[in-house]
Amino acid sequence: MATERGFARGEFRDERITTVARAGGGWPRNAYVVPSTYARAAGLVLAGLILAAVVVHTAVAWRIPTPWIMIDELVYSELAKSFAERGELLIRDLPNPRFSILYPVAIAPAWLVDSTATSYGLAKVINGVLMSLAAVPAYLWARRLVSPLYSLLAAGLVLLLPAYVYTGTLMTENAFFPTFVLATYAFALALERPTLATQALALVAAGVAITVRVQGIVLVAILVCATGIKVLFDLRGTTLRSAVRPHLPMLGAIAGLSLAYVALKVAQGASLASGLGAYSGVIGAGYAWDEAARWTFWHAGELALVVGVVPLAALIVLAGLAVSPGLPSPAERAFVAVGVSATVLIVAQVGIFASRFVPRIEERNMFHVVPILLLALVFWIARGLPRPQLLAGLAAACSAALLAAIPLDQLLNPTILSDTFALIPLLRVDSAVSGGLDTVRALMMAGGCVAALAFLLLPRRAAAVALPLALAGYFVISTNSVLGPVEDYSASLRGTLPANADWVDDRVATNADVPSLYGASPDPFREAVGLWQLEFWNRSVDGPYDLGVGDPAGIPQLQATFDRTTGTIVAPGGELAPARYVVAPNALDLDGRPLAADAEHTLYAVEPPVQVEASVDGVYTDGWMGSHASYDRYTGSAGTLMVTVSRRLWRGPRKPGKIFIEIGPLMQHADGLPEITEATAERTGVIRSRSSQTFRIPTPKPPFRATVYVEPTFSPADYGQGDGRQLGAQRQLGAQVAFGFKPAR
Repeated sequence: MATERGFARGEFRDERITTVARAGGGWPRNAYVVPSTYARAAGLVLAGLILAAVVVHTAVAWRIPTPWIMIDELVYSELAKSFAERGELLIRDLPNPRFSILYPVAIAPAWLVDSTATSYGLAKVINGVLMSLAAVPAYLWARRLVSPLYSLLAAGLVLLLPAYVYTGTLMTENAFFPTFVLATYAFALALERPTLATQALALVAAGVAITVRVQGIVLVAILVCATGIKVLFDLRGTTLRSAVRPHLPMLGAIAGLSLAYVALKVAQGASLASGLGAYSGVIGAGYAWDEAARWTFWHAGELALVVGVVPLAALIVLAGLAVSPGLPSPAERAFVAVGVSATVLIVAQVGIFASRFVPRIEERNMFHVVPILLLALVFWIARGLPRPQLLAGLAAACSAALLAAIPLDQLLNPTILSDTFALIPLLRVDSAVSGGLDTVRALMMAGGCVAALAFLLLPRRAAAVALPLALAGYFVISTNSVLGPVEDYSASLRGTLPANADWVDDRVATNADVPSLYGASPDPFREAVGLWQLEFWNRSVDGPYDLGVGDPAGIPQLQATFDRTTGTIVAPGGELAPARYVVAPNALDLDGRPLAADAEHTLYAVEPPVQVEASVDGVYTDGWMGSHASYDRYTGSAGTLMVTVSRRLWRGPRKPGKIFIEIGPLMQHADGLPEITEATAERTGVIRSRSSQTFRIPTPKPPFRATVYVEPTFSPADYGQGDGRQLGAQRQLGAQVAFGFKPAR
């Protein structure tokens, strides 16, 4: 990239840099020559910053009362728990489809204690330590480029990122963040000083990061791409052969390992994508490349928003200078090669993935490149804030213009909570100001323009102080804006649990085996969320046994058969094992002794075989049904069924609903579903808002079925009220219904 003017004397403050050649020749390195006491003092300050960060991040993490990124957090807690207990990585006592290896091993010591609450808290401490350690490679990398003071500035900015809110989650981000920064630093070191030792370190560091998180396989592409860019940078002073030769051992090792992997998969008769484990489906998933390009562009805009525009502009300027003679040191050129490669390839990887699999920007999968951009900012400042007119103008304009690419009307919604922290402040602004998204977009673009102008126009001395301070304030304000909604959402999930979330463990021994049942609700996802929380907090709960619905997250689970005509539940191998206790959703009344319950589940003491006494179908947890619901009873004698149909909680228009109830003996239809053979009793009625009706109906001897129909149904959205059950006629509401059975004397 050409520049518009030559570089003035002192543009880069070269008088502050000493180039030191190693004895015996070899590769020079860029370093500030400082007294050893100064370097030791900087190390102590760094240790203090990391310790303070661990304390602060842990305190923030402890404000999150329960896992909230499900199913991920349950998966990693299950892996950690199984490794702590038996040295194996299992999910629900079944083989792990390779989600991660090193992260659950890292947090496994937390599960050596008996209390789940204590384990959860200790895991967050480990998270705080892991993520805060990212400041170490960031500092060491900065020391290859700038003075200890500037290096501390870079490390301090890294420790302020809003992404540290993830320390409150049991997610691989906590281990991948420091290992990614370490790997990219090792790449830069290997490109700067391509010895066998540094190249081996680069490959090992990449392997560690990939073992933490399989998506880290992109690091291989980053290393190869960065090597190519570094070679191009070095061509100014040498031949292509001489520029490539030092890197051949590393490139050869990558080629050899790749061929060995292909040979292994061919020998196994498996696809090459199978090595990605649970993420093998992302290869060859049928991407639409125009969509992939669009989503990649959106992710680039969101990354500019994450860092407040200026660090991205700084990296662009440094990249332009590396093409010219502006960055003479191998360390500087290696940094730019790795920084550009990592930023471009990570944004592309995540953007392409999002275009096919998720309807939001996946900042959670790309924030680990932010330390590189922060290093670029600090390096640019330490070099005297070089601003070649054309190059700097393009860098600032492009970085700010990327913000306009973010389609706020499509992406600014509550689904961003777990994945797109930089948009959460905008979502909160949207709810607080008039003008809607137009106002939010105008404010965002105004902020981007101010940042770009500051990058271009602030006097150098003022900018050297003001830009890092402004960025630090931006990170702190963003963190506070993100933490509130995250804490509130987690608290809302915790609010569905009793005060003692480990209520099953309290009632039975922690090491007991209590099968759980899943698949009795008309809302499988909501039922699954409740079960995931139950599993996390209670180590005695096993399973679940799926009654035919299928886990919405697709993770391993056992299968069971629920005979809807007899009420028996049988696993493929016979009885549920063990069957002394069973946890069942409240839609199922088991033939056993209830021991304890929460809002969604009941713990029973049972005798095998497990028998359902009664079941309810078509009724949500809050009692609302759609157009129809049913009650099946399998054991006992004839009696009276009380059916209460209510719209007392509905305050909308008094639109009447016609009620029809029928009861009769239960039999199996040709399609395998239960039905009434012949009605023995029928009832009709009308239900309106703020009213209810109770019907007392004699029943035949079990097994029998009672079916309730309410027509027409309605959607709260039709009357300006929100409700998750308003998509499609089958999800609209009829009435709240409750069943009560009284056997004959």
